[in-house]
Amino acid sequence: MKKLEKAWIFIWAGAMLLFGLLTVNGLRFQYGDTVRTIVRGVDDLNLGSDLTGGLELALQPESGLPAEQQLLDNAREVLMKRLDYLGIQNAEVTVDSEESRLLVRFPNQSGVSQSDYPEIVSALTSRNALTVRDGIASDEQGRPTGEILLEEKDIVSAQASGDRDTNTISVRLSLTEDGQSKFDAAAARLAEAGRNISVWMDNQLISVIYTRNEPVEPVITGEFTADSAIRLAAEINARSLPLSLTAEDFSVISPAQGSQMLTTLCRSAGLGLILLAVLMLALYRLPGAVGLTALVIQLELTLAAFTGLVPLVQPVQLTVSGLLGILLTMGFGVNTSVNTAEHIKAELLGGRNLDYAVNHGFKRTYSTLFDGHTTLVFLLILLLTAVSGFVTDLTWLTPAQTLAGLLQGQQTVAAQSLHSFLYAVLAGIAANYISCNWIAHSMMRSLTKYPALRDPVLYGGVRHD
Repeated sequence: MKKLEKAWIFIWAGAMLLFGLLTVNGLRFQYGDTVRTIVRGVDDLNLGSDLTGGLELALQPESGLPAEQQLLDNAREVLMKRLDYLGIQNAEVTVDSEESRLLVRFPNQSGVSQSDYPEIVSALTSRNALTVRDGIASDEQGRPTGEILLEEKDIVSAQASGDRDTNTISVRLSLTEDGQSKFDAAAARLAEAGRNISVWMDNQLISVIYTRNEPVEPVITGEFTADSAIRLAAEINARSLPLSLTAEDFSVISPAQGSQMLTTLCRSAGLGLILLAVLMLALYRLPGAVGLTALVIQLELTLAAFTGLVPLVQPVQLTVSGLLGILLTMGFGVNTSVNTAEHIKAELLGGRNLDYAVNHGFKRTYSTLFDGHTTLVFLLILLLTAVSGFVTDLTWLTPAQTLAGLLQGQQTVAAQSLHSFLYAVLAGIAANYISCNWIAHSMMRSLTKYPALRDPVLYGGVRHD
């Protein structure tokens, strides 16, 4: 048992190095063109648009009048599907019920330039109302006047397909049972009357299905390329917007300010860590070295909390405010390590033996942290739950009344930044408990088992004659 206690310093040092490598680099296996992620690294961090740049868009009903909550929620689902088929990752679409609008925000994407943003905005705001009609007649404004044969509710899905014999590409519609019956009956009736079936998207004619004295299929034809056919099928599958939307505010977010802040914070943290290392080693010797090691482990655990570490856990978005939260909790870690070192030093100067000083020093620090952080942790969990939308009424909690409007499940841009900050602080406090108390205590006890390291001077005390 005594040998095992002596080995803990090497066990934790090895674990710190291994966990640090996994946290930074991740772990992946590649089979041909397939890459399987086992452990996520910092490259998999979900960075906010304030760090990477991107697009920020506010969409409101075209009429300018407030829309029903259900319509806004349905529109949000459609927009998320459209962003998915556009290949936009890490996008956020939130409902601002108070302003009766939808907020779209996503960071810069690989392969997507700023010149593509107007086209993306157009794809998001197009209503994409698909109708299948009798004939191709239209009024003076070009709007179709033929009888509606099929609507979106009659269509199950759409799929791009190619015909090798004719070397053409089309989009095939899969209909509901009722929709297929209506289509077959209409096709037979129109064939006898010498009329054709037309397909319209947002009152624009996109295809004609020619009827004849034999069964026809609901296939959209035209001068399609593979990409355009796939995109049209995706638009149909994403469904139409339940209301017309217009881009109220369209702005491109520059990553310059976030990148500059990130660089400044990293440089400041690096210089601060060097100065801290010098001071802690000079003032506290071995407890200072253990405290620095615990701070590194705390940082690794906090970063792992943001990456999600394993693919089963979704990464949490890291914004500038989240970075500030990480630095704040690193300050908590410094305070924990300094308090522990001071308690050990005080016990040794009071004439206590080394083992008692180490155990009692960590015990006093733990008690102080537990008393001071319990209420804070409770509030952080409550506010995080509120930001995530699980709790919609905070009026019973007096300190949170001023934030109730922001935290009532509306994932605005401000709420996203606040979520990142609160999550960083909560993760940092948890990492602080693990690293600066439990792991640091185990490492310190391990050091005291070596006779050459039992000199009180190495722990801030004085040598007794």
